Amino acid sequence: MARILIAEDYVDLHYPMKRFLEEIGGHETFFTINGQEAFDQLMIGNHDLLVTDYSMPIMNGIILVKKIREQNIAIPIIMHSSDRSIKSAALQVGANSFCEKGGLLNELVAEVNRLLIQS
Repeated sequence: MARILIAEDYVDLHYPMKRFLEEIGGHETFFTINGQEAFDQLMIGNHDLLVTDYSMPIMNGIILVKKIREQNIAIPIIMHSSDRSIKSAALQVGANSFCEKGGLLNELVAEVNRLLIQS
């Protein structure tokens, strides 16, 4: 069982993401509602993977990924956003993968599992 940190400000997505990642994926999930909270949790927590939204208050997902990589934190990161135009920027700053929001959550679970196997 992996510990998945999810940075997502849209709280209506918390339950479905939790359900899919825990019940189907067999993982434990932890949620934050902005990039700064996620960064702080990564600095003190023991997480195996990060799923982050792009558009969040205080710190967006691109800045979050950049800060994580600047600290040499070697955690797999999935950018999960409805804005496909940020995919290349997310990958360029250090995200390992991009999943489009609005897609099937089964696809997110599959990507989480793929990255965990690789790490």
